[in-house]
Amino acid sequence: MPAGTMYICPMDPDIRQDHPGTCPICGMALEPEMPSADEEENPELIDFSRRFWWSLPLTLAVFVLAMFGDYVVPSWSASMRSWVELLLATPVVLWAGWPFLQRWFGSIQTRNPNMFTLIGTGVIAAFLYSIVATVAPDVFPASFVTHGRVNVYFEEAVMIISLTLLGQMLELRARSKTGSALRALLGLQPTTARLVSSDGVEKDVPLSDVIVGNELRVRPGERVPVDGVVVSGASSIDESMLTGESLPVSRDVGDAVIGGSMNTTGSFVMRASAVGAASVLSQIVSLVAAAQRSRAPMSVMVATGSAARAGVLFKDAAAIEALSLVDTLVVDKTGTLTEGRPSFVRAVPVSISEAELLRYAASLEQGSEHPYAAALFAANSSLLLPVSSFESVTGQGVRGIVDGHRVSVGNASFVGDVSSVDVASELASGATALYVSVDDSFAGALIVADKIKDTTVEVR
Repeated sequence: MPAGTMYICPMDPDIRQDHPGTCPICGMALEPEMPSADEEENPELIDFSRRFWWSLPLTLAVFVLAMFGDYVVPSWSASMRSWVELLLATPVVLWAGWPFLQRWFGSIQTRNPNMFTLIGTGVIAAFLYSIVATVAPDVFPASFVTHGRVNVYFEEAVMIISLTLLGQMLELRARSKTGSALRALLGLQPTTARLVSSDGVEKDVPLSDVIVGNELRVRPGERVPVDGVVVSGASSIDESMLTGESLPVSRDVGDAVIGGSMNTTGSFVMRASAVGAASVLSQIVSLVAAAQRSRAPMSVMVATGSAARAGVLFKDAAAIEALSLVDTLVVDKTGTLTEGRPSFVRAVPVSISEAELLRYAASLEQGSEHPYAAALFAANSSLLLPVSSFESVTGQGVRGIVDGHRVSVGNASFVGDVSSVDVASELASGATALYVSVDDSFAGALIVADKIKDTTVEVR
């Protein structure tokens, strides 16, 4: 883990320290307060798994001897069975169960009784009693003798150890799976940023070196490294990781950008305004981590992690339990129920044919990386026309010369007077109209929409 990592108890968040260990209150292993972006297998899970699997054959052997010894080894005397059980149980209790015995002692020492107090007390009582019953059976009264020997409880001691190890393994694996959601969120943030110095020289630096006020360049296809404000250039940015909005949003000079979002088209320079733990992405991760540490049954904890991997974040685990009282669910249009990509719906021609309208627009958009362009390409069945003098105006549209004609595709203010077409019903249903002009004359509109997923159940 990185230097300075704080470790916290998953059950008692008030317990914090700068090194791994166990909680003095509940006895559970402390875990990093903030997960690392790199997946690291829990060392305690590795240790408990090794102890469980190595000791399991011994546990089973002790169990069989205790329960069915008369049938499995009828030639052995009762005293011999007790000695064999002692030999088999000793490594299980003293080696496999050592972490629990340590936590038992810690709970006694700090006067914080917990589940390990019960586990340790039960195992120690059963094991020590059985040792005395095996080594010195004569110290017990005759009424303690059954079937030729003083009853021993080695099988209870080893079964408690093995079952506790198994339970701890299941819980640690569940926590590991919930942590994968946090690692996925952290993975949205790049490890480097392109720093623009005061003399205009650009170089890649580790993200940890970025401070508030630094100017950073973000190129097409790169993730925004930190929170900041655009100071030059413009682009369309995919912020679905935070807002759920399926389509990229335009960002120009003075607009805020969020660390972890994806720059889709243009290049721009931004000024860092929040880095590290102060960034929006880090705060989201902190909230999810805190929710997973909130007190709840394990099923709720697992549900929190599963929901996070599906893109649903709960601020507190109690919110999941509150869902049992919900009878109405309201969702917005931002990609929650939709495919997350625009598709062509229909063409509304005005001065040219439908095929020409789509062909001109698709030809012009071949120089654009906007998601609408892909929708038009998929719908156009004609050969694309040659394009020159292509120009993209962020947030408004594109223009250029298509096969000798001046063509513009964009919003109403970019194209001009579009009053001759009525697309109010499409706009009211959440679709988008791309208006097209040819040789400075309005030619029609193309309707694109983020369609409902086939898997979305009809809501009534």
